[in-house]
Amino acid sequence: MAYLIDWNFGILPYFFIAFIFMFISLLRGLIKQTYRCYCYFLSFLGVIAAYSLMSHINCGMSGIARYNVWSAPIMLFGIAIAFNDMPFMSNMTNKLFQNLAHIGVLITTCIILYYGPMFAANTSDIALTPIAKVILNYCPQIYWSLPSTFNCRINHIPGGYDYNLPIIYMDTTTNIRKILVSQNTWDNFIQYVDIKYNNTFIEKLSSKVESWKNPNSPHFISIPFNHKLQLNKEKMLYFFNSKVWDGNFMPDELFSSGTITTLYIQLNKGDFQYGPYITLPPGKYNISITGKNLENIESKITANNGKQSLEIKNLKNSDSCINYQFDLKRLTEQIEFVNLNNGTSSAYIEAIYIE
Repeated sequence: MAYLIDWNFGILPYFFIAFIFMFISLLRGLIKQTYRCYCYFLSFLGVIAAYSLMSHINCGMSGIARYNVWSAPIMLFGIAIAFNDMPFMSNMTNKLFQNLAHIGVLITTCIILYYGPMFAANTSDIALTPIAKVILNYCPQIYWSLPSTFNCRINHIPGGYDYNLPIIYMDTTTNIRKILVSQNTWDNFIQYVDIKYNNTFIEKLSSKVESWKNPNSPHFISIPFNHKLQLNKEKMLYFFNSKVWDGNFMPDELFSSGTITTLYIQLNKGDFQYGPYITLPPGKYNISITGKNLENIESKITANNGKQSLEIKNLKNSDSCINYQFDLKRLTEQIEFVNLNNGTSSAYIEAIYIE
């Protein structure tokens, strides 16, 4: 089902009107006993069922899944044949469906251009697409995905097949909209929820969780747009790589063009360190980078897969430490701390601390 209805790479968000037309055509074909279009639709669904048997589904698809691109024409041909074989009795109805088809083509074209006509370059295979974000922000009840896809897109982990629960999606105002959790990890989540929120609503969610039969099985919980639910700011959890993060990043949790060991990252001249691609709520943050020979390190902060630069304040470099501050006005994703060695001697980064 993910290849059909996932809001990131499925058929539904890219061919929304055509997808509805397919089911209308199936129903009309059954009523009118005209089955030629069924060959196309069954072929389309059969092809999708066949490649759904593959174990790897999050394989670098930043836009629509490439398999869906190849199989979608079968669905479109089926729709064209259905309307040719079964025209509506009313000319007005025929024109309405023709205009809707034109609107569908326009919507698909706009999505392709907005995401990037070549390889959906304006999106990322480890981040939610704009359509998926809108759905999660305003109507999370109709957001469907596999747990691995949710982990991949929320925590920005390639594939996302291995994960720890709970996994939380928050909108830009830090309101929780979707939770992937099991019965056994629900209490771990609840202890960090801000107590100022409606206890009756939380009790209702807890009752729902208790009704699940398998305590280890992951389930989605949607928080409607008209409800506010946030994590406690004093005990704020940052979910980094699906685990509770304490604000410290060691060398093996970062990335670099230089040499990474368990104790340090070695940056020769021209080498740089980047990552860890975290999500942070609004607030003021203090950064401390410890190591050796750090005087000639050039530091910057980016977000949203490198597309957004964040302002650094009160930057201070010394041999053993780099300190600076930055502010966030809203929930910001894929934050990375970039450090470039402009010196002639090697520099060593031992840790990055965030407060």
